[in-house]
Amino acid sequence: MRFGIVAPHLHVIGRKGERLYPAVADFAAVRRLVAVQDHLPMLVDRLLASALCGFARALTGVRALWLGSAPDAGPRVYFANHRSHGDFVLIWASLPPPLRRRTRPVAGADYWLTTPLRRFLINRVFRGVCIDRRPGRSGPNPVEQMGEALTARESLILFPEGTSSDGTRVLEFKSTLFSIAVPEEVRDKITVQPISIAYTHLDGMPLNRHLRPFFAWYGDMSLIPHLYRMAGIGRIHVTLNFHPSVSPTAIVPTAIVPTALASRKALSDYCQKQVVAGLRASLAGEDAGLAPLAPK
Repeated sequence: MRFGIVAPHLHVIGRKGERLYPAVADFAAVRRLVAVQDHLPMLVDRLLASALCGFARALTGVRALWLGSAPDAGPRVYFANHRSHGDFVLIWASLPPPLRRRTRPVAGADYWLTTPLRRFLINRVFRGVCIDRRPGRSGPNPVEQMGEALTARESLILFPEGTSSDGTRVLEFKSTLFSIAVPEEVRDKITVQPISIAYTHLDGMPLNRHLRPFFAWYGDMSLIPHLYRMAGIGRIHVTLNFHPSVSPTAIVPTAIVPTALASRKALSDYCQKQVVAGLRASLAGEDAGLAPLAPK
């Protein structure tokens, strides 16, 4: 004998399949129940994502400045400087919710797929594009992975420094990442947006270079101890400058001659200059008078 549920009543089925207690078959209720069961994991994932974004905003007081640009629903590749594994969470939290649901961080599989918690976060909550960065990799092709996401009109978050820094400077961007992240078949269908991330204050006081390493999350550090340590030190203020977005096929005016962004090196140099200037301005407090644009 086994038990089963046919909404909205319980019924019992004998070994030969006969129904011992009749149930009312409400097929509309069954369909609703199945729909809820199918979408429940997605709803839970979204609730967790919203909770993490809210926690990140509360912990860091993140301020997003859209400088000469605005959120856009089209596919976009965000390139930012990098100081911790939590940077993409701050970018994610600064986007309006409709864009957030279609924006995916590009993450290293060698870090994010090593524990059950990390796998759950990157696959279910953040919907990341995990790429294998090991030499001689045998996994999926990163170009194809990112190309598929952009073709599906999703956006990507990348950190072209290739590693994290101490937050006071920007390391040289790896131009090869620009050819990987902006495949030829989608170059004329997407935009590229540089973002500078600056950790500026601790409890309202300017943050010096001796304290900034305490807020870095890098290497194989665990997430929960890192967040606990950050929360214990105080409230840090982070500024994200969303610089003007450009098309990878655009001609950008410069002080000398117009520069074509068609080559990966030109696109890399353009993004790095924007990020370096934004980081310096934020650390110097030169963006204090700019009004943030809150996610809607």
